[in-house]
Amino acid sequence: MAQVFITKSHLENIARLISYQSIDVNHIRGFYESRFLGFFSTPELNTLTAVSLVLESIKDEELKIKIITLHDNAKARIEKYNKNENSRWIYVGSKPAYHHDEKCISLYSTYENYEIPVEIPEDKIKDYRTFFLNNIDEYTNKRDVFFAKVELKFNVRINNVKEVHKENSGRQSLNVFTGGHKQILSEISNIIEEMHKYKNQSNEVKRIISNTGFNTKKALKHPLYNESHEIIREWDNYKTKLKDLIIQDLTSIIAPEYKFDHDFLEELGFKKCSKCF
Repeated sequence: MAQVFITKSHLENIARLISYQSIDVNHIRGFYESRFLGFFSTPELNTLTAVSLVLESIKDEELKIKIITLHDNAKARIEKYNKNENSRWIYVGSKPAYHHDEKCISLYSTYENYEIPVEIPEDKIKDYRTFFLNNIDEYTNKRDVFFAKVELKFNVRINNVKEVHKENSGRQSLNVFTGGHKQILSEISNIIEEMHKYKNQSNEVKRIISNTGFNTKKALKHPLYNESHEIIREWDNYKTKLKDLIIQDLTSIIAPEYKFDHDFLEELGFKKCSKCF
């Protein structure tokens, strides 16, 4: 039974997928006092709870089976309504990887993806994906020429493409840290103090955060909150930092070695990394 690693983002993806099914948020409340969790919405608390369950499954065979079942049910439901080829991203369908070597070069690489603009109709997504990949050099170096070609081929006008660039950071991307429980709790307390100061700096900031703080991701996409984007985005950044620290802390408490059974991960659709195996 090989003991392997997955990145923090993949841990969260597993948790997010199972978090809508039979998740009791009181489980996560057993780890932390309310001031640590009061910034999060119920779906976010469900995801943090699911993270703790995935970590606990490392040493609990019955929990492994439950997570595999929940994962398979969620996957089947999503695939039924969301076919991969209709995903509005250029790169789709690759399996996540698990790693044997903490120094694997892929853990230091940058993940990149490009959103397919809403102007492209659904029945043209596959054609646009092929077109984009065939013209990616022009997109990178001659953006105006690329947009002109899009208009000529698809009869739509676009002037922007949303890009995702995420840099992995080695051991941190693996969720392996040298800091212990006390150190992480101290950092959590510091972030919470910063959040209170930011929220209470003015009545306007307090009002905006009170109205949108539990659902920052949705608020950032809603035109109603365009003028408040900077404040909402900063609050979302704080929440992300707090969430990451809580996941680090859960790992230090539940599974400090952070090593998974590769058979369990393959049941969840993972493959071994071609770079470190």
